[in-house]
Amino acid sequence: MRFLEQYIEEAKGSFAKDGLLIFPTNRGIAEFKELYQQRMQQVGWLPEAQTLKGLIELFGTKKLATAVQKLMAIKNTAQDVNGCSTSIALSNDVLTQLIADFEEVDRELIDSESLFKQVSYIKMMEKWKLGEELTGHSLQNQLKLWESLGDLYKFYFKELDKNGWATQAQLLRDLVADNVFLEYLKNYNYVHFIGFNNFNTTERKLLHFFNQNTEIKSFFDFDDFYLNNPQNIAGKFVKKQVENCPVLPLVLSADWQQKNQAVNYWNLNGNSEQISMLYEVLESLPENTKTGVVFLDQNLLQYALNHLPKDLSEINIGVGIQLKHTPLFGLIKEFVLYENINSEESLK
Repeated sequence: MRFLEQYIEEAKGSFAKDGLLIFPTNRGIAEFKELYQQRMQQVGWLPEAQTLKGLIELFGTKKLATAVQKLMAIKNTAQDVNGCSTSIALSNDVLTQLIADFEEVDRELIDSESLFKQVSYIKMMEKWKLGEELTGHSLQNQLKLWESLGDLYKFYFKELDKNGWATQAQLLRDLVADNVFLEYLKNYNYVHFIGFNNFNTTERKLLHFFNQNTEIKSFFDFDDFYLNNPQNIAGKFVKKQVENCPVLPLVLSADWQQKNQAVNYWNLNGNSEQISMLYEVLESLPENTKTGVVFLDQNLLQYALNHLPKDLSEINIGVGIQLKHTPLFGLIKEFVLYENINSEESLK
């Protein structure tokens, strides 16, 4: 029995119009509604279901920043902060990584000022007291970036705020102080968090808020194999998430070891052999079989998509592909270079 089927069986006694179900994604909501109507044989009424992002869109005082808006904000910030107007500081790859790191610090409520003061590279170079004649221009540029992290962090969030944008963690924290949201929550006698499995610090604070104002349950989707093996790396992670959950989660286990599932291994060399074997396995499966494929190397995903057999038509990609890995990237890059050259010529 799949996780959502288990959830419906477990919670069907409490389903009522006064309950709120919160899922990680809209896809989970769609699958739940389909299963609910099949198993409960009800047409028309469905339990109220939302995502955290959906709640933000309903009650957020600012707009949830998109990836492009975040990149614009960090670029503007990097240009304004002294010492960061270097080529390495303005590299899109570096800035994208900075955004991810800054937002992790924010959602986990880490003391940013203390953290950035202790950046090991800065402390190491201070101890060595090496000048540019010994470290070189490139390393000096990197050090300027490291030394400016604290300012970049503060001004990045100020830049978002100035434009009326915010991150999901910021908007979730705003919900706790929103009286309109509190009145909305009073419409429900219970709230179920379904399939999250992992809550960051900001989300755990939100769960505390829910728990103070209504009955709350969290349903985790962990397998007994990991629950019963806490010394396993994945098992340690699972145990930690269960312990850190503000409300004791109900774990619905698939227990795959009891289902006699086959685990096969192939010793292959190179991308071509791996993709060829993958297609052989996929083509051997019965028609309409739903199969998930996980690539440990994301570069293999693009390689696989470029060599798909024509009969494998219905494909859903669960994670985005970086633009630079697509054929379109070359065209866009050439266009941008052409525009830059024209702009420089017009300035002359």
